[in-house]
Amino acid sequence: MPFTMIILVLTSILSIYMRDDRNSLDNLKSSYPYLEQLGKTVYIDSRSIRALDYISKYETSIDLREYPHNMEEIKDSYIVINHDMIGSLKAEDKNRKFTKEIENPPDRWVIIKQISEGKGKVTIYYSP
Repeated sequence: MPFTMIILVLTSILSIYMRDDRNSLDNLKSSYPYLEQLGKTVYIDSRSIRALDYISKYETSIDLREYPHNMEEIKDSYIVINHDMIGSLKAEDKNRKFTKEIENPPDRWVIIKQISEGKGKVTIYYSP
């Protein structure tokens, strides 16, 4: 019995270490200090908001808001598209729809920063 428990624990640790998505928050974590300096409203998906809250130990000073239904209303603000997270949300809920601007950002949105290390990509846009 003890030998079996040791094998199970070691196998569990190894399988967690080998998972590709175990570092899926790295790009979002890298973007956090940059987002803190922006000083304006930041629109982002709901799961990324919760992840940023966790990253900041629930003491975020960033004005984070979920994407509105009408993205045309966004003015003088930033939009963060966490491509990996949005892909995961769509995969887990096939009926989940995002506005067309998430897939094809308008020309007026200016790319401010892209963070793309390893898996996933985070793109930060400014909407004048």
